[in-house]
Amino acid sequence: MTKTEQGICADTVVSCKDLLPCESDNKTCIHPNTICVGYTRCRIPVCYPIDYTSSDRCPPVTSRTSILTIGPTIPLLTTNLASSTTATTSNSVTSTTAYVPSRWLNISSMNFARYGHTASILADGKVLVTGGMDSSGSTNSAELYDPLTDIWTSTGNMTFQRFYHTASVLSNGKVLVAGGYVYSGYSNTAELYDPSTGVWTRTGNMNSQRFCHTASILRNGKVLVVGGVATISPLNTAELYDPSTEVWTRVSNMSFKRQHHTASVLTDGKVLVAGGYGYSGSLSSVELYESEANIWTKTGSLNTDRYYHTASILTDGKVLVVGGYTYGGNLNSTELYNPLTQIWTTTGSMNSERQRHSSSLLNDGKVIVTGGYSSSGYLNTVELYDQVTELWTKTSNMSFQRQHHTALVLTNGKVLVTGGYMANGTLNSAELYA
Repeated sequence: MTKTEQGICADTVVSCKDLLPCESDNKTCIHPNTICVGYTRCRIPVCYPIDYTSSDRCPPVTSRTSILTIGPTIPLLTTNLASSTTATTSNSVTSTTAYVPSRWLNISSMNFARYGHTASILADGKVLVTGGMDSSGSTNSAELYDPLTDIWTSTGNMTFQRFYHTASVLSNGKVLVAGGYVYSGYSNTAELYDPSTGVWTRTGNMNSQRFCHTASILRNGKVLVVGGVATISPLNTAELYDPSTEVWTRVSNMSFKRQHHTASVLTDGKVLVAGGYGYSGSLSSVELYESEANIWTKTGSLNTDRYYHTASILTDGKVLVVGGYTYGGNLNSTELYNPLTQIWTTTGSMNSERQRHSSSLLNDGKVIVTGGYSSSGYLNTVELYDQVTELWTKTSNMSFQRQHHTALVLTNGKVLVTGGYMANGTLNSAELYA
């Protein structure tokens, strides 16, 4: 918690409907980890979450009483920090009240609506969003989000319009964008963004046109691009980009042609490619790439064939694959890959079936899954996976239904969700899970 001479500072704006009122004395909150504040957005004193206050804004609080300032100064209000328990006698605690406000916060919208875009965290903590698709077609626009100011700023345009491309943050801080679909068709072009200048420059072209592919940064700093589709055919080709030479080199082909698959860099440096869509439909096949030997080896197959799924590397090194689509319909099933045994085991099922969603590993080790599409339509539902219990729990819904969006964990631990597509069209909205 922090304060100025006028009160506490926060970098998060919370809707009044998501805040509970203070006690009748207009000073006290019984809800854990909250403080009673005078908040100009609300008609009455409310209990504001302490976790949403920001030390980036002003010096630390030294007293247990203060008031909240968000933006303009607001009237002073003496407050008391909330206790984490509620006691009925001086000697015993009879209950603990969990205060869980809506975890989703609407923030500034992007300058352009887009889906099928990319979002990358830069070294300074800002987020670079590139390309995508809107009602007019693919775009070459790029913009930066600053979490400290909640402002989106346009930056240099890419040389080519593109969507369903990949973006990789290199060890030198530059961002490599490769492939995708451009106005003239499938692309093999690649370009580099320099955050220090805001300028894009062409770099070496890939050997194959591709979109709906994956890109993985290896331990040696090179980028492995795998699969995708060109014309109407899925690909089994793979190639490596060397940032020092800006040259792409073909490597061994995968055993299976695939698009809409996932690729995960394991703790031993190997790349696990799972599922996807091939010539015969959705795939359960999985293979491993070892860069030093330049070989692909088959490993244990998924229990359920799927594409439009997600994959997350957990803190114990296992890989969690979530949802997706198969010929039987949308999936709520999830499974874990153990690199030591090379075996997939089913784990807890999500509460909602979904495809074209996003998955992010939180700082506490849980995995958050957002949005997507199901048989009931576009989704704004959100779930958390606990790798200890292997159970999924629902959490607060996003404000907007969305699929083909991006979600990534910021340096402050919050999750930024951008853009996507819903029944009313393409979105420029963004939200934070805090």
